[in-house]
Amino acid sequence: MIDITCLLIVLALMSVYLYLTKNYNYWKNQNVPCASYALPGIGHGLSLILVWDNLAMWATKLYKKMQKHSMYGCYFIQTPALIIRDPELIKCVLLSDFANFQNNMITLNEQLDPAMARNPFFAKDDIWKESRMVLGNNFSGKILRSVSKILFQVCEKFTTFVNEQITENKGYAEFELKDLFARITGEMIANSAFGIEGQSFSRSPSLQAFTNIAKEIFDPKKINGIEEAIRFCFPKLADKLGLRMIPKEIDTYFRQTTKTIIKARLQSNKSRNDFLQYIIERMYKEINEDMAVSQAISLFFDGYETSSSALSFVIYHIAENPGIQEKLRKEVFTVLKRFDNKVTYEAIKMMHYLEQVIYESIRLNPPLGEFVKVCNKQIQLKGYDGLQCNLKPGDLIIISVFGLHMDHEFWPNPSKFDPERFSTINKATRNKFTYLGFGEGPRMCIGKRMGLMIVKAVTAIILQQYFLEPCSKTRVPLQMNPNTFASVVRGGLWARFESLNTKN
Repeated sequence: MIDITCLLIVLALMSVYLYLTKNYNYWKNQNVPCASYALPGIGHGLSLILVWDNLAMWATKLYKKMQKHSMYGCYFIQTPALIIRDPELIKCVLLSDFANFQNNMITLNEQLDPAMARNPFFAKDDIWKESRMVLGNNFSGKILRSVSKILFQVCEKFTTFVNEQITENKGYAEFELKDLFARITGEMIANSAFGIEGQSFSRSPSLQAFTNIAKEIFDPKKINGIEEAIRFCFPKLADKLGLRMIPKEIDTYFRQTTKTIIKARLQSNKSRNDFLQYIIERMYKEINEDMAVSQAISLFFDGYETSSSALSFVIYHIAENPGIQEKLRKEVFTVLKRFDNKVTYEAIKMMHYLEQVIYESIRLNPPLGEFVKVCNKQIQLKGYDGLQCNLKPGDLIIISVFGLHMDHEFWPNPSKFDPERFSTINKATRNKFTYLGFGEGPRMCIGKRMGLMIVKAVTAIILQQYFLEPCSKTRVPLQMNPNTFASVVRGGLWARFESLNTKN
C-alpha cells in the first residue's frame, strides 16, 4: 500500500514537472542560444517574482548574456521569449512587420483600470488605434504652442520657489531632482489637462492635492513591488486579486474632477487654451465623455512621470559635466538674445546642442528600459549571424533598451556622457534602431514633442538663471529601484543650485 502511494506521489510530481517545463525545449529545438537554468513554472523570472529586478533590469541582464548573437531565447514564466539585438530585427518588430507585433505584453484590465486601460501604451488592437488617434491630436504644433504659455507660467512659479530656497539657505540650495521637477510637471498637467491649479509649489502639504495624488501612483516608496511583479508575471492572478494600477479612490477623484470641469465649461461657454479644451471640442464629434476622461488621465500619466524623470537625469548629467554646462549656457544666451532674453516656444526650437544633451541623457537613462511585444501571427525571423527561428502566436519579443544603449558595438565607450553622439553627422552614420529612447514605429512615444518641449524649456530657464553642481547626497554609482517599472534611482538624484548673479 505504501509503495503504491509513493508511486502515485512520484507520478503526480513528475506530471506536474512535465507540465511546468513542457515548453522548455522550444529554443533548443530551433538551435537558438538560450539562457540556462529555467525553473519549473517560472522559467527565468525568479528575480522578477522576488522583486530583485524590474522588467528593464531583468531584460538588461539577459541582454548582456547574448554576447554577439542576434537573438537569444529565454522563458518569461512559461512563455517562450526572444531577446533581439540585431537592429534590422528590431526594425522588423517595431516597423516593417509591426502588424505581427503591435500589442505590448503589459495590458490592464478595463474593469479594474477603466481609464488607464485605454492609454495608448496599455491598449490593444482597435482600442489602441482609436486611443492613439484621439490622444495624438493633442500634440500638434498649434496646440503645443498654445499650451507652452501655461508651461512658462509654471516656470515662473518654479524659479520663485527655487530663489526662495536659495535665499533661505544663504546662497545655494540642494534639491532632489525628481521631487523638484515633479512639481513642474504636476502643475503643468494639472493646469493643461485638468484645468485646475495644482498648488505644487505651495509650502503647505495640505494644499498640494494634485502633487500628493501623483505621488500615490508613482512614488516607489508607495508602490508594492510584489503587486507589480504579480501584475506583470501573472496577470490573470492579478485580475482575480483585484490589483489595480491606479487606486480606486484616485481614479474616482480624476473622473469626478474631469467631469465637473467639463460640465462647468460647457455651461459657462468659457474656454481656455489647454489640452482639456481641445478634448472637450472633440467630445461630441469623435469621442464620448468616458473617452474624454480617459484622455485627460492619459495626459497626466504620460506627462507627469516621464517628463519629470527625463528632466532629473538631464540636470544631473549637466551638473556632473561643467564643460558641457558652459557650452550649453553659451548656446542658451546666444539664442535668447534674439528673443529679448526670454525663453519662448520658438527660442527653444533653435537650441540644437541642448537637444543633443537631452538625447544623450535619455540614451543613458531611458524612461522605459524595455519593450515586450506579443507575436500574433506565425513568422520567421533571421538574424545577421545566420540564426533564425519560427515564432508562433503568443510568443514574446523582448527589446532591452538599456542593453542596446550600452552596447559597445553600437556606442563606443557607452558609459561616457557625450552629447556629440547626436550631432547631425554622427546621427547620419548610425542605424536609427540602435537608439530607442522614444521607441520607433507606430507605437513610438506619442508625447515626444510635448516631452521635449517641457525638458528643453525648463533646462534653458535653469541654465539662464542658475549654476549647477553635483551633490554628495547622490549615491554613486547610480542604482535603480526594482519596485517600479519606471527609471527611479535609489536615494534620488541630487544637485546644487546657485544663482548665476551670485556666482558671477
